[in-house]
Amino acid sequence: MAVYKYNREDTELQFKLSVPCSYTSCILTSKPTFKKEDTISGVIELKCNDYWHISRGQESKYRVELKAYFLAKYDNHEVSDQQ
Repeated sequence: MAVYKYNREDTELQFKLSVPCSYTSCILTSKPTFKKEDTISGVIELKCNDYWHISRGQESKYRVELKAYFLAKYDNHEVSDQQ
């Protein structure tokens, strides 16, 4: 079973972590019009802080870095605050 910690010197181990990002970016290819069937596209980038993974007595340092391109159609569904 693997466990995690935020810093190498931490003594408290976790079964899961929510690792904060040190960098995030979302760039759209054009300004959306928010009309039905409008195409929205761009690139999302993020870099998370380092964290430690411990498995079978071995500690390893990890970092998540992501660069994702997206393309979506705007559908104009309204979201209600009422439940």
